[in-house]
Amino acid sequence: MRIKIELSKTNHKRLVVTLPYSEERIAKIRRIEGRRWHGDKKVWTIPADDTSISTFRLLFSNEYVDYSDLKKYKNLFENVFPNKQFEDNENKRGVCTLNRLNDESRELLDKLTKKIALKGYSRETSKSYTSNITHFMAFSKNNVINSELIELYIMYLLKEKKCKTSTINQIISSLIFFCKYILEDYSLIEPIEHLKKEKRLPVVLNQDEVKKLLNSIDNLKHRAIFYTLYSSGLRLSEVIRLKASCIDPQRELIFVSGGKGKKDRYSLLSAKTLNVLLQYMEDYKPENWLFPGQRKGTHLSKRSVQHLCKG
Repeated sequence: MRIKIELSKTNHKRLVVTLPYSEERIAKIRRIEGRRWHGDKKVWTIPADDTSISTFRLLFSNEYVDYSDLKKYKNLFENVFPNKQFEDNENKRGVCTLNRLNDESRELLDKLTKKIALKGYSRETSKSYTSNITHFMAFSKNNVINSELIELYIMYLLKEKKCKTSTINQIISSLIFFCKYILEDYSLIEPIEHLKKEKRLPVVLNQDEVKKLLNSIDNLKHRAIFYTLYSSGLRLSEVIRLKASCIDPQRELIFVSGGKGKKDRYSLLSAKTLNVLLQYMEDYKPENWLFPGQRKGTHLSKRSVQHLCKG
């Protein structure tokens, strides 16, 4: 019998975990917050959220786990699997990295995941920090972490990996969080400074190019998405999480709930964009999410919109 994780057929907010009995496995799954044992079916369930799945993958990274059922729900789980591939876990780069870590390093990563959740950081930040620290721990080869090791890692990223300045600064931010809240020794990272940012001018479309781009979109839903993105100044992550009730036609405003920094705010809604949105809402009749995803009850994913831009 092998370990298998799949979406519950009766409750899409839960994942069903089937695993052979052993005291070690039971101890591991009991470490996942919100887990439940169903004695009638002899299975465990865990919440279908990023934190629970990431913790599960970390705890069972040294075992074969069948994730094949999750292939059918890529939009739901794409934030949990950074490489967007749903092969068996023994072929995953991230799992190969985790397999090189000892128990002490895994325990530190477990603490990191929980601390990020308690801080209320976004899914993107959680995914980034966890991935960055996992690769740093693999680089350390389970040696004692000190300032010299951190400096050596930054030099490795610069000279060997040829990472961009923005990428390295993101990794330094992850290491600052790790040293301050997990290792509880800020002096380890204090000598490390963020790299000087590159100043490059962005490529900006002129008015005619923007009009040509927007007018070339035949699909009404896609047109509504791009009109909203362009005219409102919202981030992509904010646009895909808009609800139909966020559109205020009378005041020509868009209400953004829990934007960056978990702050609410209003954004202006142009007359042209309002007309496109009203036409879209009349034809598509969105019930909850303004731009729903393929799976019922979910919003459109960032990856789907990015794919439209490339297309």
